[in-house]
Amino acid sequence: MLKYWLKWHGVVQLSRRQHLLIVVTGRIGWVAKAIVYAVIGGVSCESAVQGYASGAAFASPQGAFIFIGNGFLGIPALITIAVMLAMYSVWRFVEGSLGVGTDPATAAWKNFFRYRLSPSVSGAVYSAYFVFVVYLLSKNKQQRLEAQHGHAFPNSWRGSATGSLGLIFLGTAFLAATGSQLENTFSSGWHWELESDLHRMLLWATLISGHIGFAARSATFLAVAILFFRTIATNTGSDTAVANAMYQLQGSVSHRIILFLLGLGLIIYGLFATLCGVYTRTFPTKPRCDGSAQSQILPESRSPPGVGAMGAEWLRKQLSKPSTSMQV
Repeated sequence: MLKYWLKWHGVVQLSRRQHLLIVVTGRIGWVAKAIVYAVIGGVSCESAVQGYASGAAFASPQGAFIFIGNGFLGIPALITIAVMLAMYSVWRFVEGSLGVGTDPATAAWKNFFRYRLSPSVSGAVYSAYFVFVVYLLSKNKQQRLEAQHGHAFPNSWRGSATGSLGLIFLGTAFLAATGSQLENTFSSGWHWELESDLHRMLLWATLISGHIGFAARSATFLAVAILFFRTIATNTGSDTAVANAMYQLQGSVSHRIILFLLGLGLIIYGLFATLCGVYTRTFPTKPRCDGSAQSQILPESRSPPGVGAMGAEWLRKQLSKPSTSMQV
């Protein structure tokens, strides 16, 4: 019982190889994330300024990859972004499978959703992006442009009870994602993930760009949620869900101003992701109760099997308390 509880409640041991893998894939992966959001934001701003016909279909992750592939560097750029997306997926899957970042002071179910389920879902999403980029590598420029249109989803889910329930579920999921992004916007709950010895200017640049970027992401997720709910009643277009969600903001000048601000916010989120990947975020993700991610690099020969130095010290303190205080 104790072994099971320790496994899921936040006592994590990393070998030096695992630590190095997380550092390399995490930093490179965050730069890939920055590129994707910056391209989406830039295209959204262009669409807001020039109007509907300017190609707002690129205002989605898939559209961003097509935009990159049809740019000046073409195939080399797609290969580079594919490798970086794979790195991000590996980082998320490794941290999710190991439960990196779990906090012994937090409830087990919160640790599971935050540090196991959430990273695994994120890794699956970016794996899908990786597959899409590999698919684009086999196409020419015109075929890539055509790949952006004619998507059956989410309109193919209309007209049936099962499809409508699926759209309701997805809309609700994106509403929940909107809530989590709003929490990051108005709270300091993610600040502990940053390095503790940052230069003041670098720290403030990360904090300001982070809060603005999370606000833009929350607005994007809200637009996608609204799109899913609208799709139940009406046809919402043949492009990707995110691109179609952006189309909703093309109806008037005021909506286009909102779209421009949203795109600018996503560009700022790209800046935030770049700062995190290159300078400011700790890799691996550190527990909130821990002051340094380095404490998770554990000399295995000095620790009980499956516990590690940090976990052994925490367990020693717990065992020194009366037995009624143990959460087993």
